[in-house]
Amino acid sequence: MTSYPQALLFELEPVAADREATSTTFLDNMKLPVHRWMRYSAGYSAAWAEFVIRGAGARNVLDPFVGSGTTLLAAQDAGAKGYGIEAHPFVVRIARGKLHRASDPAAFENFAAAVRKDALGIAGQTEGYPALIEKCYDRSVLQQLDALRRAVEKANDGTLQAELTWLVLASLLRKVSHANTAQWQYVLPSKSKAKVVPPMRAFDETVSMFAHDMRATQYRQLGPVPLLIQGDARTCHGVPDGEIDLVVTSPPYPNNYDYADSTRLEMSFFQEITGWGDLQDAVRQHLVRSCSQHVPEKKVSLPAVLVDPVLAPILDELASVCNQLSDIRHTKGGKKSTI
Repeated sequence: MTSYPQALLFELEPVAADREATSTTFLDNMKLPVHRWMRYSAGYSAAWAEFVIRGAGARNVLDPFVGSGTTLLAAQDAGAKGYGIEAHPFVVRIARGKLHRASDPAAFENFAAAVRKDALGIAGQTEGYPALIEKCYDRSVLQQLDALRRAVEKANDGTLQAELTWLVLASLLRKVSHANTAQWQYVLPSKSKAKVVPPMRAFDETVSMFAHDMRATQYRQLGPVPLLIQGDARTCHGVPDGEIDLVVTSPPYPNNYDYADSTRLEMSFFQEITGWGDLQDAVRQHLVRSCSQHVPEKKVSLPAVLVDPVLAPILDELASVCNQLSDIRHTKGGKKSTI
């Protein structure tokens, strides 16, 4: 595999596991092995999560909104068994790839090298991609990415190495695009960035980074293998009853963050969606949504929700807040739902 300078990839700043100040942001994770493989804006520092888990002496930790797996990795680092639930299908795949950090790095490198070699013999195409992809990539860049995508899909044999190599491709898509990225990972096709990495170089560098982080992780003993569940946090199916002694999570607060739109570039490239409207069927229908404008005005009946027996312990406080939000809704545009 071609060698490129790795200084920016491997010079990591140490992040202490006892720094509570890291609790409010995911940005610290971009300095940590494995966590930095794919940025996912929602969430918190893995160092803080590990600090909390160790401090609680927890043996079984649950994150019902696990996202890209921060809590699961932190629990394993702390020697605890992690259980995570995530409803976003694409984000589940990202988390699953990160959980393969304990697999054989040499086998992964060999698999990725074979995929790269195969991609060089494929004539990449630019036809058939959604309009967003055409706006975000130059023709020559998209041809190389298409060749890589076809090679990755051709080599997919269901192994850990195949899932890791898919994640390599997913994680480099923004590095090789001239389109900029807004806060919360919304893509901005009309805004160009100064630095763009060539696709094959990005592939080589990312493979090297993954393998480096896998080896770094394996120098120390990890806890039990986490359990990642693609499912509904409201049911927690698959989580053993009576065994969870700590919950560490960042729920979908009513902040109108669109979890589906944040992965639109990647899902469009892998042709899982053809446009923004497809996100409803592909993602939003599965989520506990914080982006209230994606809930039709008459879709939710507040009185019907509030009579649910499960809310009885907090009904007085909850009803008051919900009624205030209902009043505020009528002063805003967009006909947003109350909840």
